[in-house]
Amino acid sequence: MVTNEVNQIVTEDLGHKDARMLDLAELDWHALTKFDYKNAPEFISRLTKEYLVPTEQFIFVVPEYNGSFPGILKLFIDLASIVNYNGLFMNSSVHLIGVSDGRTGNLRGLDQLSCILRHMGAKVIYKPMPISSIGKELVDGKLNLGLRKSLKNYLVNLRL
Repeated sequence: MVTNEVNQIVTEDLGHKDARMLDLAELDWHALTKFDYKNAPEFISRLTKEYLVPTEQFIFVVPEYNGSFPGILKLFIDLASIVNYNGLFMNSSVHLIGVSDGRTGNLRGLDQLSCILRHMGAKVIYKPMPISSIGKELVDGKLNLGLRKSLKNYLVNLRL
């Protein structure tokens, strides 16, 4: 999956030994078939405490889904906020990378996600990296050299 390759580049090229990736596509979402908004599932509590609460800087790699961002991301944020709303994104820095097969690199979805994160107290650094027409950017299923270079330059310029 293309988003996974972008995630890998982001994680490897940050140059921080503490950089970690949480890929929502790899989680067992079947555990969410029965839940309420009063008690987050145990695995969400664990992930929130391990990945989100101690983190001060985030990079979201967000694929476009129906003109926005995937609903599973919103659900994850909702459930994580049950565990620790005030400490979840409060005063953290957030950078956004959008991935789309369309022309805008999911800028609309990044705008919507930005609004949610700002509401939760995050400092969204709005210098997004939209990756548009991702299908045309592939060579043998991998990101072409030009896009890889652009992504690496974006990460260097974040000054994390």
